Amino acid sequence: VPTRPTVRARVEKRYADERSNLISRLEKATSVSLTTITWTSNSTESFITVTAHYLDAEWILHSDVLMTRAMPERHPAENIASRLQECVRGFGLTGKPCNNDTALVASMKTTLRDEMTERFQPGRDETAESLPMLASLLDPRYKKLSFLPRQLRRRTHTMLEGRLDDVPLKDSSCDDGDCATPAKRPRLEFMVTFPESSVEDDLQLYLAEKMDDATPALEWWRRNENRFPKVAH
Repeated sequence: VPTRPTVRARVEKRYADERSNLISRLEKATSVSLTTITWTSNSTESFITVTAHYLDAEWILHSDVLMTRAMPERHPAENIASRLQECVRGFGLTGKPCNNDTALVASMKTTLRDEMTERFQPGRDETAESLPMLASLLDPRYKKLSFLPRQLRRRTHTMLEGRLDDVPLKDSSCDDGDCATPAKRPRLEFMVTFPESSVEDDLQLYLAEKMDDATPALEWWRRNENRFPKVAH
């Protein structure tokens, strides 16, 4: 018979199971991006919601809500940061152009472009070395960085090269503990040179690759991860 105790017990068990599964998925993610939103219900109660965004091994983007909590206190940065830190600890996370625009649309685009230019200041050296520029470089559709002055594009390339040097490669043959035994080296291999691709080689090949602007970035990387392993990582 459905009663308050039995329903509550089922809900609590379901929550515990879902939370455990989510923590397991987060543990497998190389990195996690968190977003927060504060909102007010119809009964004027304030809440905060934290969402985690991460990629799985198949380059599929997941967005899972980690926490929704009442937040009756004011919402300055310090209080939001405190709730965010609480969530991080609880889940073990410490460690396309159009040429037929109407006049209104064209005006809106101009206004947005001017505001974005003022905010992000693409002519500054600091902008070339920022995370948004790095993300644009890693998106095959925008990797030419045509919105940056030519002299600053190289700075973004150099920043990526530096980060690639510091990131270890993932061994795709060792998932779930099932590591393939490396093949024996040919006895006469010393007579032939097989140079390993360097970070610079991998990056230059990626930059020279012809792209299809219709392909979403994550889908493109899922198909080409093995061709540019260092940049993909």
